[in-house]
Amino acid sequence: ISAAAIDLAFWDSVKGSSNPADLQAYLQRFPNGSFAVLARARIKEMGEVAPGRFTPVPLAEAGSVPFGEYHALVIGINNYRAIPKLRTAITDATVVAGLLEKAYGFKVRLLIDATRGQALDAFDDFRRELTEKDNLLIYYAGHGYLESESDRGFWLPVDADANRRANWLSNSDISDLVRATRAKHVLVVADSCYAGTLTRSVSVQMTGLEDMARLAQKRSRTVLTSGGLEPVADTGGGQHSIFAKVFIDLLMANTGVIDMSQMFSAMRRQVILGAQQTPQYSDMRQTGHEGGDFIFVRKNR
Repeated sequence: ISAAAIDLAFWDSVKGSSNPADLQAYLQRFPNGSFAVLARARIKEMGEVAPGRFTPVPLAEAGSVPFGEYHALVIGINNYRAIPKLRTAITDATVVAGLLEKAYGFKVRLLIDATRGQALDAFDDFRRELTEKDNLLIYYAGHGYLESESDRGFWLPVDADANRRANWLSNSDISDLVRATRAKHVLVVADSCYAGTLTRSVSVQMTGLEDMARLAQKRSRTVLTSGGLEPVADTGGGQHSIFAKVFIDLLMANTGVIDMSQMFSAMRRQVILGAQQTPQYSDMRQTGHEGGDFIFVRKNR
């Protein structure tokens, strides 16, 4: 069966539906399909937001852009000592780390069941080592906590105690690291409850492909979270959390060069349809963001 025939058959199965999720499903499968324009128009009529297009720039076209070196600190915590354990965080972190290293050429430091001290030591290493030509991605999968009195969010390392904050990592700790690093582009990806306290607003303004070189030149300090001020699912994506599964799938689907804004547009709806949480992407508060964006450059298939 040809791709065009599959496209037509899928569209025939959903074109009469009054449920926007059915049309969203068509666009997720065929973002540039024969009926994509019609599907987006129908979704707009229903008052819904259509998923963004996922259209990487071919490597050959972006080859002259100086993207710099890529580094990642990936943290996954399951086996908490004093609070409930998680099930998928280590698997999520391990797969993300491997994909970044093998497919994107990142130099990756993977921390499993990290203590607060181990996480801070890794942060300090990056502060000393990175330069203005580097890119840094920080991926965290673990428990999060929102202190309602101060409206401050925390990451909970493996040695965190539920009733003592000595071993917690606050948003200000994370922001201090991001503010102090010399890397041109920094992206924090937080798959934890209440991670939305790291963001300034709901989302960044979407950009066109022609702006890729401009985005690469400007400093960026951005954060992608699996939810807002809400609990998020530790499961839902098979061996992964629903958020991690979508993030991993899009990294695998990328065939060239793509900015995080486009990826977020493509992944937001998929997470919303699969779980009761709403991912967010924005610049980080008071960290020196200058309008750039984090860019993923595929190296190997």
